[in-house]
Amino acid sequence: MKRIVRFLLPAVLLALLAPLVLAQSGSGVQMDPNRSNRVAARVEGQIITTEEIRREMAPLIPQVLRNATTVEDRNRALRQLERTVLENMINRILMLKEFGKDGKREIPQSVIENRLKDIIEQDFNGERERYLAYLQSRGQTVEEFREDIREELIINFMQGRMRRSQAEVSPERILEYYRQNQDEFRQEAQVRLLQIVLPAGEEVLAAELRERILAGEPFREVAAEAYRDQPNAPAVSQGWVRREDLRGELAEAAFALGPGEVSEVIVLGDFAFVLGVEGVREPGVLPLAEVREEIEEILSQRLSREAQQRWLERLREKAFIEYYS
Repeated sequence: MKRIVRFLLPAVLLALLAPLVLAQSGSGVQMDPNRSNRVAARVEGQIITTEEIRREMAPLIPQVLRNATTVEDRNRALRQLERTVLENMINRILMLKEFGKDGKREIPQSVIENRLKDIIEQDFNGERERYLAYLQSRGQTVEEFREDIREELIINFMQGRMRRSQAEVSPERILEYYRQNQDEFRQEAQVRLLQIVLPAGEEVLAAELRERILAGEPFREVAAEAYRDQPNAPAVSQGWVRREDLRGELAEAAFALGPGEVSEVIVLGDFAFVLGVEGVREPGVLPLAEVREEIEEILSQRLSREAQQRWLERLREKAFIEYYS
């Protein structure tokens, strides 16, 4: 792992490493960004240098320092970032070595080539010249970049294996989370809003359309007919909206309606509005049925992070890791 390109630093690992880094903050790793390139750590015989750490830190520094208001805050944030990046690199080495213990496992060359094509297409707009110029700016060869891709795929494989090993989230855990986190699922009053918008001066037509809807014609069909000759007509359905999503006069009219009801013609500025409401959501906690999938995803990700954390800790317990101050 001579070089680690930028896209190989998954945000999930940074989040995963936070407790592990804090637990090891007494390791004595305090690196001065101005000192010369030195060995920062040795992992199973493989070294990590301060220059490699600085290279990994560079694109993350603006985000990390965004909320730092004093020199002390900045220094503290940079030291934390150094530790996090270092521990991330150590974990990568351990995962790669764990993958290599099974001599039958390997990433097919075709998979690597397909990933390389995707990167050139997505990150370099399909321009191979830009891709090669990027490698040159990093002092990196095409083969070294392919090796980086191979390592990225291995890391994804190892993490994916841990995720697949997790059991499904039980209904009991979903219900427990729902009961303990009610505030997460509170909603404001909402209406499912429909509208017809015509230019000011068309109030008579707007009133005629309103009468047709009141007589039983579907709101959407009446609106579609009114918009037939308007290629840039506004959308009929606004979906679920909160009071704060609408102008004051429209909000008052919309939230005074019940399901299936239609407003009077409302003239505001250059437009005449007819509003309809398909449904109403009262303020309060959303029912479990509506948030079950969201909770299941939250818990599934939590279980996955916890499992990966335990797995990394087991790898570290068996590995020889030496830090250099």
